[in-house]
Amino acid sequence: MRNSRFIISSAIALTTVLGIGTVSAADLAARPYTKAPVMAEVFNWTGFYIGGNIGGAFTTNTHLGITDPNNTLGLTGGLVPINYTSSASGVIGGVHAGYNWQAASPWLVGIEGDVSFSSLRPQASLAPFVSALPPANSFSNASLRVDELASIRGRFGYVQNQWLLYATGGAAWMSGRFSGDVGCPNTGVFGCGLNSHDPLSTRVNKFGWVVGAGAEYKIAHSGWILGAEYLYYQFNGNTASAPALDITTGAATGLCCAIYTTNDIGIHTVRARLSYEFGGPVVARY
Repeated sequence: MRNSRFIISSAIALTTVLGIGTVSAADLAARPYTKAPVMAEVFNWTGFYIGGNIGGAFTTNTHLGITDPNNTLGLTGGLVPINYTSSASGVIGGVHAGYNWQAASPWLVGIEGDVSFSSLRPQASLAPFVSALPPANSFSNASLRVDELASIRGRFGYVQNQWLLYATGGAAWMSGRFSGDVGCPNTGVFGCGLNSHDPLSTRVNKFGWVVGAGAEYKIAHSGWILGAEYLYYQFNGNTASAPALDITTGAATGLCCAIYTTNDIGIHTVRARLSYEFGGPVVARY
């Protein structure tokens, strides 16, 4: 009997405890679920970058001229100056590297150097050229080959998160070749009287200046930067002389020379850019 009473008392107590526990758990208010705050990227453009670029280059109103001040071609009254105006276009592409520094403000300063290779070839020709007599087989041509362009430039820009708008300018260098020829074979009554020509081929290296502007876009969660840029290069003109050679034998005639000239050289370039930035910090904020 005692055991039965103990078992019944224990069962009643356990039921009471469980009942109270169930009610207490049910009465507890559910805790609201709160999502973790979303982190937004704050783009800082400070850092070193390298990249490549490709686009187009063109010139307008490039002047090429030839004169024969000492009448080496034997023309009556001397060679009338030959003047060309040439416009040309070509492909340009190369590499660039630089460093940007951005303070807490949206303003950015930086420095960049680049080297590009070009297919730009302003050129012109005239045959026959103008003289007091009609030289039937006379000819003339001149060309300026732009092989390489390089620059070292400062950059000043405005940053709007992933976007950068900037102006740029600095020193520039051009390497190429200045070529031409002017001649008058001896063709009898309508010939020039001398079977000679004045071929020119000389290397051209010039320093000048460059200005431009561009825009860049930094791709999220990566170091890649897309961009587009316009640059205008300006270089001083060039003057070179070439001695007269016999057209048939190639031997020097001992006569003086033709003078080849170009005016100031202006080159426009428009190019797309792809860069990779190293170590540019990205700060997370909530």
